[in-house]
Amino acid sequence: MAWDQDPDDTPGPGQDLEPEVSRDPLTIALLWGRVVIGAGAAVVGAVAAGGGFGEGAHHARWLGAGALVLGFGLAASAVFGRPPLPARVRQAPAEPVEPREPLVPLLGALLVYKYRLISHQQLERALEDQRRTRRLLGEIMVDLGMISRSQLREAIEHQRLLMEEKRARPPSGQT
Repeated sequence: MAWDQDPDDTPGPGQDLEPEVSRDPLTIALLWGRVVIGAGAAVVGAVAAGGGFGEGAHHARWLGAGALVLGFGLAASAVFGRPPLPARVRQAPAEPVEPREPLVPLLGALLVYKYRLISHQQLERALEDQRRTRRLLGEIMVDLGMISRSQLREAIEHQRLLMEEKRARPPSGQT
């Protein structure tokens, strides 16, 4: 039996032992805030009482104070109605997003099919390097010696002109 539970409220045989717990982000933030505040207060109290931290007392004091600040922040976010995480992090999209056609040909497609400067295999190699390093595709191709910097500039300029042209045209079906 919990310390704050009335003896008459104890569940009987066949009754659910666990209370209904809200999964609402604000309720969860408030609960975590209370937990973190308690932990921070315990550390700060132990340091103040000379709790045997020795040389680490200074660090423990800052750790406890940081936990208090974090806990109060979580609790305040619940009290003022703001979840601790942005909505885009908490929720998945209601339905899958369909991939759409890019406004202009991608750089790799221009270099392979329009300019014929690189092979499809070279493009695949550069794309794999891009996935691994998260660098710009054109920079990778220049660094690997697939194209020159001036060829990259020309392809990017062509891409920019195509985008301007496409934006200037009225959507199909309108005149």
